[in-house]
Amino acid sequence: MDNPELDRKCMLHIGLTGARRRELFLLADVLSEDGLVRAFRRAFDRGKELKRRDPGLPQALWLYLGFLLEVASSCRDLPARTARRGVPGSGEGGGAAAGAKKRHHSPKERLALSYWAEIHAWRGEGQSFAKIAKLLWSAHHKKISGDWLRKLWNERETGHGAKGEAP
Repeated sequence: MDNPELDRKCMLHIGLTGARRRELFLLADVLSEDGLVRAFRRAFDRGKELKRRDPGLPQALWLYLGFLLEVASSCRDLPARTARRGVPGSGEGGGAAAGAKKRHHSPKERLALSYWAEIHAWRGEGQSFAKIAKLLWSAHHKKISGDWLRKLWNERETGHGAKGEAP
């Protein structure tokens, strides 16, 4: 992130890099509203534990660190198809699938996955895949077809291929 002192404290207290913290914030978007409320409630308790270990820790920081720890914990419970790659315990690349074959994503798939939190949110609002493709173009000037998004959605979110066949 931008603050070296914050980076140092986060690494010292919970062992998360700036990139990992950004991934966790993207994953927080995938949690249900109830999941977020639980994460905020539990963040206070986790933060208090950190505060007991280091009494000089400012309240804002221990609450922030507690929230990150709770999101990481909550995301371990998500199905692998909704988790992002590389988050600890998330199912994809986080160690849970050790020994599994690593999947290589096409450039188009990497592009779509980089906006997956937004795609997921729009789909949750009931937007069609064609509309989501238009929203991606207007928001980010990235051209992805609605049909291709539907195929990717079916693979990642339902666990079925493009035509609905089981994996």
